Amino acid sequence: MKKTSSKKFFCWKNLLIALSVFFFFVCVTEGAIYYRDVSDSLFIRIMLNIQNSIQAFFMSSQIGMMDVAKGLAQGSALRKIIAYLYIATVVLAPLCTATAIISFAKTLWYRLHTSLKLLHRKQHILLCGYNTGTEQLISSIQKETKLPVILFAREEITPEQRLALQKKSVRIVDFTDSQEAQTLCFQNKIERAACIILLHKDSADNFSSFLELDSYIRSCSRLTRGSIPCYLFSDSSIREILDEYYDCREAEDQSQALHLDLHVLDPKALQAREIFQKVPLYTWNLASGQCQAEKYCDYEETADNPWNVHLLVAGFGNLGQSVLSEALQQSVLHPQSRILIDVVDHRMREQFQRFCKRFSPCMKDITEKSSGGELEALYRIRLDHKSTPGGGSLDGLLELRFYNTDVCHETFEEIAERVSQESPLTYAVICIKDTSLSLAAAGSLEKILQNAGNGSAPLVLAANREERILEYLQDNDTRYRNISVIAGDSTFLTLERITSAEEERCAKEFNYKYNLLSQVPPPETEATGSAPDAEEIDRQWRKMPIFKRNSSRAMGACANIRRLLLAHTPGLTLPEAQKALQIEDDAEDVQYINSHRHLKAFSMLEHRRWCYFMIGNGYAWTDGPKDDARKVNPCILSWEDLCRKKPEYCRYDIAAFLPELAEEE
Repeated sequence: MKKTSSKKFFCWKNLLIALSVFFFFVCVTEGAIYYRDVSDSLFIRIMLNIQNSIQAFFMSSQIGMMDVAKGLAQGSALRKIIAYLYIATVVLAPLCTATAIISFAKTLWYRLHTSLKLLHRKQHILLCGYNTGTEQLISSIQKETKLPVILFAREEITPEQRLALQKKSVRIVDFTDSQEAQTLCFQNKIERAACIILLHKDSADNFSSFLELDSYIRSCSRLTRGSIPCYLFSDSSIREILDEYYDCREAEDQSQALHLDLHVLDPKALQAREIFQKVPLYTWNLASGQCQAEKYCDYEETADNPWNVHLLVAGFGNLGQSVLSEALQQSVLHPQSRILIDVVDHRMREQFQRFCKRFSPCMKDITEKSSGGELEALYRIRLDHKSTPGGGSLDGLLELRFYNTDVCHETFEEIAERVSQESPLTYAVICIKDTSLSLAAAGSLEKILQNAGNGSAPLVLAANREERILEYLQDNDTRYRNISVIAGDSTFLTLERITSAEEERCAKEFNYKYNLLSQVPPPETEATGSAPDAEEIDRQWRKMPIFKRNSSRAMGACANIRRLLLAHTPGLTLPEAQKALQIEDDAEDVQYINSHRHLKAFSMLEHRRWCYFMIGNGYAWTDGPKDDARKVNPCILSWEDLCRKKPEYCRYDIAAFLPELAEEE
């Protein structure tokens, strides 16, 4: 609605300019007739004409309406038309002038008002980058806070867009190079920013802006202490560069000087995580009624294991790839279960190569490529006790199959029917930008699931944006009532979602409790039960490299799975788990863990999830020492091999369950 009203305004503005030009032409024409006999000098007649035309816009024309009216009876038809038009112009032209003055005054007021707000307040919010979501974010900021907004823009902003931003009291600062940016940072007192949000379209532009802002903030660090939250939007393309840069800033960890507290946000990854938080991957497993608590430790890697997961992902763009990466963590419901993920996309060759960039080069050794028919998987990756990047072994089975087909073709339905017959589909996610194609794919999958007697399997439609048609279909069409809709990027472009970071808070608290409960000897009961110290939580979090933070985030995101398993498979207490961290002798410790059925099962579960996290972030197994630079780790092994080759590390896997066990105590 806002865009429509804006278009109407500028349509009337153009009409006003056209009318002004027309009125000026009428005045010039009438002046040419009226001043024809005044003087023999052409120059004098032209000047008098121009003077009269200008004065007509200020209600002081020298050629009055009475003068024109006297000559109406004697003139020709054309002369009369010009005379009547001139009389109307004398009345209407000042209205054009008044409108222009009002418009100029409003623009001046917006700019003055913004400047006064910036002078009055010590803090503001800095945005860097203008794109389609910037105005939505600004509206969100104005609803949630009274802080003024400064917009640093490299991008070209049209006059219409500038006026819309000025109406929202946004100060727009244009810049091109880094030297200019430093000057503008000083002029706009960036060190007073309450927070900084970098949302250029290109991740590299966001990183460039971050470097420029960081350089300026460092120059202010002698005068000020504390931190400024900096939220940087980025995809996975430069994630390693960001992580390496941030981890090298040792001065930040050793002093209280002013610095930028960097938070890297990937909207697609956030959306993928929200999908599995709102509709967990174990939904079908619990609904089946076959997951018996007393048999959890006895289930093996078979097709009958009720904790198996079979996921179908339709669409393998940025969102589909984020969904698959997140599913690698969320699918681990049992240490020996089978996880089967089928991915369908009409540009699979291109998308698969992009997806594999995040993995270790060793992944190529275990990737099978098919040259068979269109119903065959184009690529297949199998991770088990025989196949692991770099060698080694893994518990359970993880199989990824990638099909090159279009959801519009009947081949898609044939593939979906065939894979669901091989193993029941337990979950499906549709990640397609086109809403019509998404609905068509959802209808096909819903029908296939119903025909297979598997209608309780969740079907999630990850919409690119909120669509009214989806809400309508869910309310009125029975075929779509079981479909869950997760909105797209626009959902995350609010100040609350960007800065509240409930997920970040949970990850920080989890990390704090993890460190506290993992201490040897264990802390006293009063210490574990007391409210955590916020400053200590932040201090420990800041000391961690970004990769370890991401590991804590991934571990915290699976807390719902651990709570579910502890509730459905009782038999483990906090003292029993903590004892595994207290036994100094590695061989005795391994023997103790393996002698306790639930302790062993949950340790294996967490170790398997950690292995998938490491592999998903480009790590591979090595028979040598750990090397983060080369991304190799000797612990990416099955539980049995870990106990045999690296027994000193077995004690730490159960630590992931300590916060949840402490909650139950």
